[in-house]
Amino acid sequence: MRITFFAIGIMFIINHRWWSSVVFLFFALLTFYTVSGTAIDLNLRRVKSYYLIFGIIKTGNWQPIEDYEKLKVVPVSHGNPVMNILDKKGLKEVDEYRVILKSKTKKEPLPLKSCKTLEEARVSATEYSGLLKLPFSIIKIPS
Repeated sequence: MRITFFAIGIMFIINHRWWSSVVFLFFALLTFYTVSGTAIDLNLRRVKSYYLIFGIIKTGNWQPIEDYEKLKVVPVSHGNPVMNILDKKGLKEVDEYRVILKSKTKKEPLPLKSCKTLEEARVSATEYSGLLKLPFSIIKIPS
């Protein structure tokens, strides 16, 4: 998306549409310099999913850790979903493992860390489990 905004902004500059180019280049810069993450405050026992816009503005709301019931290690595949449906790429192929916080309600899980290997994810989940005082489990890949 960021490259698309940037390319459209450049095309508007070439066509001497200055105000349109400013708008598209602003959105390109916004997407280039916005990052997301998760903050943990152990002293007050709360977590927050946030966006850091231009490295200055941090958005997001704090949630008490008590709203979450456990940590999970989840395998993630970034493969093409159409190819997965056609069974051209096995669903057993895992690109990364994510350590997430699962809420007690049906809220979206909160990602804490992405890991390349299952062992790295297991070690991270153990560390977070000790810090947050929550149990963790690993979701198995179906055979």
